[in-house]
Amino acid sequence: MVQMPQFTFILPNSSIELSLHQQVSSSTFDIFSKYDILESFFNIGFDLRYNFDPFFAGTHFGDRINFEQNYGGKTYFQRVRNINPYYGYKLGGYTRIKVSAGLENTLTASVDKSVELDRGTNIIESVGIRYDTKDPLDPIPNGTLLAATFFSSFPNLVSLYDYTKCEVEIKNTYMPFLISYLETEFKFNFPLTTDKRPISDVYFAGGYELLRGYAYDEFYGDTLMYGKWNYHIPVVKKLKSSKIRGLLEIMTIDLTAEAAQIGNYRDFGNEYSIRASGSCGLGCDVVLFDHYNIKFDIFAGKAFEPRLPVMYFILTAYTYFSI
Repeated sequence: MVQMPQFTFILPNSSIELSLHQQVSSSTFDIFSKYDILESFFNIGFDLRYNFDPFFAGTHFGDRINFEQNYGGKTYFQRVRNINPYYGYKLGGYTRIKVSAGLENTLTASVDKSVELDRGTNIIESVGIRYDTKDPLDPIPNGTLLAATFFSSFPNLVSLYDYTKCEVEIKNTYMPFLISYLETEFKFNFPLTTDKRPISDVYFAGGYELLRGYAYDEFYGDTLMYGKWNYHIPVVKKLKSSKIRGLLEIMTIDLTAEAAQIGNYRDFGNEYSIRASGSCGLGCDVVLFDHYNIKFDIFAGKAFEPRLPVMYFILTAYTYFSI
């Protein structure tokens, strides 16, 4: 049995994330929950998977509730529930192909007038391929991630929606100057066809996840193109303390640049939908009592426009052990 519990606390949103990864023989169980106090939303997800090499199969359950979802300066209540069975095949040690067919129930309603803007059931299928050589437990996760997924929703007696979309993600970490290392990330999410799409199925940018220096989820749309460059300069590596059986794995100065274009596809050529920001700060990864990992990041993000900088603090604690 392998277990990996994790806790994350994020400021200024006062967001709390809890997750647990548990593996017993060929079965894997993952649970994830997030509560954002400032933005008033909660989501939880479960994933059950069974591996019978080179195949794997499982089911994902998700529920997201947002009490103050903002679209165009107006506040809405939104809830999205889904169940998503999937089946996959492993191509070697790093590549996976996954096929899924999910059932989703979505509700978006005005908070002020208690009027439903969108309610319905969505049946959506997806086909994806993923190549990943990164080790999430490595303080410097060298490697490459390449992923592409195609989604297709179709109307029938149950489903009310009809659209297709594609999501592409590329990440790479390498050490250009032997000591320091550079992380690059690129995302391109875009619609292929749209007859009717849920209000809830959009992409967001702004805040500690995408575009630091802007308000959380300030921008949204059905199309997102995003690039990130994160340069880490180590200042301390492998510093031990015998009193608490501790090890400072690495401390880095982090310099980050981000750029994104987000909006509706028909208006995507508008140059005013391009946003950019920069941030700098300090990152630290510590191991206590040989088993407990604590990672914290503190940084300031500044939008490349007349705005005040925003301070961020992220604390992550996790452990990894076998029983």
